[in-house]
Amino acid sequence: MSITHASVALASVAMVLLTFCVMAVFFRQRADEIRARKIRLQAIDTPKRLYETLENTKAADNFNNLFQMPMLFYVLCMMVLVTKVESIIIGVGVWLFVVCRMVHSIIQCGSNRVRHRFYAYLVGVAVLLGLWIVFAFELIFRL
Repeated sequence: MSITHASVALASVAMVLLTFCVMAVFFRQRADEIRARKIRLQAIDTPKRLYETLENTKAADNFNNLFQMPMLFYVLCMMVLVTKVESIIIGVGVWLFVVCRMVHSIIQCGSNRVRHRFYAYLVGVAVLLGLWIVFAFELIFRL
C-alpha cells in the first residue's frame, strides 16, 4: 500500500471514529436530559416532538451533520483507493478535512459558537472541493 493510500484509509478510519465518538456524546446527553427532566419516551416519539421537547440537541445535530458533507469525503476516499491515484496533496488534504470536521464537532458539541463553527465548516468544504479537483485532474492526466 502506498503512502497516499495508507493516509486516505487512515483518514477514513479517523472520520468513522469521530462519528462514533459524537454518537456516544449525543446518546449520553440525550439520556441524561431525559432522566433529569423525567421526560416520558412516548412524549418524544416523533422527530418533531423530540426537537420541541429536548433542550440540548447540539451533539445530535452534529451527528446528523456527519452524514452530510463527509459522505462526499468517503466517496472520494473510495475513488482514490479504487483508481489507485497517487497524490501527496490528497494524502495530506484528507487529514486537513478530518481536522476541520473534528474542530467543527468540538465547537458544535461544546460552545456552539456559530461563527467559529461556520469557519471550520467553510474551510472543510473548501478543502474537500479542492481534493475533488485534484483527484479529477489526476485522473484526467493519467489518461
